[in-house]
Amino acid sequence: MKPDDIEKEQIILAKELDALINSAGISVEIEKAREGPWPLFLNDMAPLGSEEHAQQIKTEDEYELDYYKRKIRKAYFSVQDIELRKQLIKKERKAKRLQAQYFEARVLIARQELKNTKGAGNSGCYYIAALISIITVSLGYAFFSTPGAIAGAVAGYFLGRDAEENALKLYKLSISDAEESLREAEKIWQEIKSMPEIFTAEEEFGGESV
Repeated sequence: MKPDDIEKEQIILAKELDALINSAGISVEIEKAREGPWPLFLNDMAPLGSEEHAQQIKTEDEYELDYYKRKIRKAYFSVQDIELRKQLIKKERKAKRLQAQYFEARVLIARQELKNTKGAGNSGCYYIAALISIITVSLGYAFFSTPGAIAGAVAGYFLGRDAEENALKLYKLSISDAEESLREAEKIWQEIKSMPEIFTAEEEFGGESV
């Protein structure tokens, strides 16, 4: 599935899940869970870019995930209607799967974009230089005959070299940007996949906490 298609399905699923939450009468509890806990290091953050700061961010993320998991599980398992409870768990697990699928799709797109960028090659750089040389020689000959053509060739060489170097820099920059986009997409995807499940398949099937 394409990311756009997954996003549309996520929107539909979110509405369905909210409707079930309202029916279960646990809207307040879910809203608190989604708001998250009070930050652990609000007034005690290490300098940005330091190793300690990175560790604090990681600890904060893990704390927020654990908080959300505990609150959601407590709210869902407080629902007395077991069939409604099972539907809530089913939708929650589907939301997690769609989230993983979305970022996997972003990775596939980033990989293809990198492949396309590399596949384009840098031959265009040399075409530009050759074109400039042809133009300067033609103009030189048109205005000053053979001497003009010679002067045009010299001017074309230097202008072409400059254009070639600029085009090559842009080509390398495009590859670098595509590689960075792929690394970022893969990083997010791995983080999503490594997140612990809020509910198990057994809990989805039976509606009871295990």
